[in-house]
Amino acid sequence: MSSFSFDHLTLRTVAAAVPRHVITLDTSERRVAKFVKQMGIKQVHISITQQTPLDLGAVALEQALAHVGWQAQDLDLVLFDTQSAYFYGGVGESSLLHHYFNLRENCAVFDLPVGCSAFPYSLTTACAMAQNSADIKRIALFNGDITWHKFHSKDELLRQQEHLFGEGTGVVLLEKNNAPGTGGAPGAGGAPITTKLFALGHGYQDLFFYPNASHIWNLTAPSLVMPDGTQVAHEPGDSKLSLYMNGIAIHEFSTTKIANSIKEHYGAALKDFDYYVFHQANRQILQALTTSLDRD
Repeated sequence: MSSFSFDHLTLRTVAAAVPRHVITLDTSERRVAKFVKQMGIKQVHISITQQTPLDLGAVALEQALAHVGWQAQDLDLVLFDTQSAYFYGGVGESSLLHHYFNLRENCAVFDLPVGCSAFPYSLTTACAMAQNSADIKRIALFNGDITWHKFHSKDELLRQQEHLFGEGTGVVLLEKNNAPGTGGAPGAGGAPITTKLFALGHGYQDLFFYPNASHIWNLTAPSLVMPDGTQVAHEPGDSKLSLYMNGIAIHEFSTTKIANSIKEHYGAALKDFDYYVFHQANRQILQALTTSLDRD
């Protein structure tokens, strides 16, 4: 575990954008009703006009800048975290955003495609860069993804009834301030912004996207190799095989290891929290986590 604490940084605002099109899951079908009951997902925002994380992020950034009274040219650092960038390799969403908003040439931009742990890792990276550079004072931190690009067509997308993933991009604006944290809300000119980073590398085998998009030989491969060495028949471009998930392993990890890590970090201070915000689209896991934390 790596612990970090950042003084002199203020979280100015948070904004987000989602596609206009909403898919409401049809619970009259028994299988879908069971999915909704277990996952808690009743509807999702999905683009039917091929919007990218950058498209949604641009809308969110405009709203965020207007809220705090900044201009795009005031930004000194842009981090963009996504696993569904428009270009593969070379040109990141941050570079395209730099172009679209005509940011200064000395504004640092890069992508950080971390995945589920995107926000704590990108927040820590941004804060560390700001704290160690006199030139970085205002930061835009993006997190966003889409799912429509995993389907062959709009018709296939609209026929899908069990949507685990929605679409959207959020942006956080951070600003360096002159006074160190003196108590109060974290990152709001009061207490420091604190983060803790963890990793469990072997967990990749329980949740991953097949590499058929980034490894061109796999585009025509008749099968894909699983982490345990077994082979799975593969139709090129088959969206049903784009994601592998070991639900049992993920449930156990989320409700035991994550809960124990939170207890270890906060201890008796857990009773001071009114809300928990978890990155997990599963009602059963969220309820189990909350029960475990409230009980202790």
